[in-house]
Amino acid sequence: MTSFEDLGVSPDIVRAAADMGWTEPTPVQMEAVPAGLEGRDLIAKAQTGTGKTGAYSMIAMTRAKPGSKVPSVLIIAPTRELAMQVDAEIRKLSKRSGHCSVPVYGGADMRRQSDDIRRGADIIVGTPGRLRDMCERGILVLDRVSEVVIDEADRMMEMGFEDDLDAVLEHVPKERHTMMFSATMTRAVERLEKDMLDDPAVVDASDGNAVTGLTKQYVVKCRRDEKKDMLREILSKGTPKAIVFCATKTMVDDLFQEFRDDAKAGTLHGDMPQSLRERVIRNFRDNRVLVLIATDVAARGLDIEDVDLVVNYDAPSRADTYIHRIGRTGRAGREGVSLTLATKRDMDFVRDYEHEIGMRIRAIDVDDIEPFETVHEPVRRERRPQRS
Repeated sequence: MTSFEDLGVSPDIVRAAADMGWTEPTPVQMEAVPAGLEGRDLIAKAQTGTGKTGAYSMIAMTRAKPGSKVPSVLIIAPTRELAMQVDAEIRKLSKRSGHCSVPVYGGADMRRQSDDIRRGADIIVGTPGRLRDMCERGILVLDRVSEVVIDEADRMMEMGFEDDLDAVLEHVPKERHTMMFSATMTRAVERLEKDMLDDPAVVDASDGNAVTGLTKQYVVKCRRDEKKDMLREILSKGTPKAIVFCATKTMVDDLFQEFRDDAKAGTLHGDMPQSLRERVIRNFRDNRVLVLIATDVAARGLDIEDVDLVVNYDAPSRADTYIHRIGRTGRAGREGVSLTLATKRDMDFVRDYEHEIGMRIRAIDVDDIEPFETVHEPVRRERRPQRS
């Protein structure tokens, strides 16, 4: 069995990984870490849940010496939720090595983030807009950065952050080591790769079965005013653990009010405070919430293996968003089901999905959907005894 030591990861980081329960590298770590530690630029096709954050964090922290009071590692993420998750993982991995990270993102007090930077940090994790703002104000100086990570590059391009990304990287030395991670390889990502990377190592840790094999994909044709009744009928077919994707926070709240009494429902959207978001995700993971009604941005980065069903209540307009959504089920060798509730106008989107995944998506009536037989019992976690 290959170990993290065999891959060349710093001993302090290996010990911290062991403290986190990481016993052996994931496939993306097996492929990416050796190439990254050699100093090669890297482009990796990897979805959430594959260990990609651990891969680039181990590479960057092994290559960058700890203890610097100025940034030597810059990690760019498309959303504040992802930036916070990445920062939390880096803090765990760096607890023995002496690296220090600071997250910077919009929607939070810039003065507090500025104070954290001035106190000294060698790793910055941030969103493109806030990073650009802080660079242009002279708060954040990136002229010593040697390691750059662009995470979820496809999402970054989809959200329109290309100009912000370019502006941030203007403040970083041209001579640098750059790693890019993306769940899908869109044309925009390919352009970004050509502009940002120099003869990169290519890692493909995606699992085609996660979408086209283990996930059974269906489209349910309907009128807009039929969707709530159809969703109610779908969720009554057993007790599936499900994520229902909506286009807006307003629709998330509307569906929650509709289904809160009929199902163990919870919501996830961008306006929620982080403490509430964490509680909802914990309850979903522990089966105290079985129907999670969410927007795309809020659900980004969810790593829960036993989701039976994904429902696209609002059909996404982009094929890569569709792939991200349905990738939340059919994970870790389990079968999953995705259902897209599609109006006549939505069927053009469905054809785009079919083109992207290279297969037809079968139309099905709600009556023909097989019942979900999985039983999800609430997980009881023991409380740690309080010290006297």
